[in-house]
Amino acid sequence: IKRYEKWLAYWVSERDRGQVHAINKGFSVSSGTIFGFINSDDVYNPETFERLAEAYLKFKRKKRFWIAFGVEDFNKNRSYGIVWPKENNCLADWIDYRAYLHQPGVFWSREIFKDVGGFDEEYNYAFDRKFFVTALMKGYKLNTRRYFVSTRFRHHDESKTEVVGSVNNLGFAPEFIKISEWAKKELNLIQQMRACFDRVFPRDEELGQKLLKDSLNNDGRNKIYKLSLLLK
Repeated sequence: IKRYEKWLAYWVSERDRGQVHAINKGFSVSSGTIFGFINSDDVYNPETFERLAEAYLKFKRKKRFWIAFGVEDFNKNRSYGIVWPKENNCLADWIDYRAYLHQPGVFWSREIFKDVGGFDEEYNYAFDRKFFVTALMKGYKLNTRRYFVSTRFRHHDESKTEVVGSVNNLGFAPEFIKISEWAKKELNLIQQMRACFDRVFPRDEELGQKLLKDSLNNDGRNKIYKLSLLLK
């Protein structure tokens, strides 16, 4: 680090409460407009920040900027292929474990990070998932760019992901379940209804929206209906 110190805005080496605390601490001293992070064994590809800046400058509601690019999985011997993000803003899919984001390729605005409250130190593996689910519950929408690979995610024997295995193991799976149960309790009435309609009519958004509108077609509830559309 000292070798590159003159190019760094800030750095510190000290004891902390773990990975999540260290990441939050880094963001707390940052001055940037767009947030994102990778671990020390991963790599941003050339032109990543250029493409990111271009996307941000074209984005109309900059305080709500949230975008995901492709991520290449690799190890010292080969590439596992590219994981392209899916533009999934459906809360039901996240609660039901059908949605996933490869975190190294995801970026968001400072305002979203502040609104969500940073990463939850209660989680050791799926803290990024808790962050994304919370952002969706607050009405933010994910945007994707499926034409550019921003990041390379390195697999090796000493990484946290490899030590505990895949997302279906005793490292990630219990935290996925915990996040899902937490979200179910935190959803407001409109979000609960939206999730139900998304499960029943996943391929017919128009019908789902009509049923939601009809269910709220009482005097004084038009504002609630409009809010529900924003949450989709």
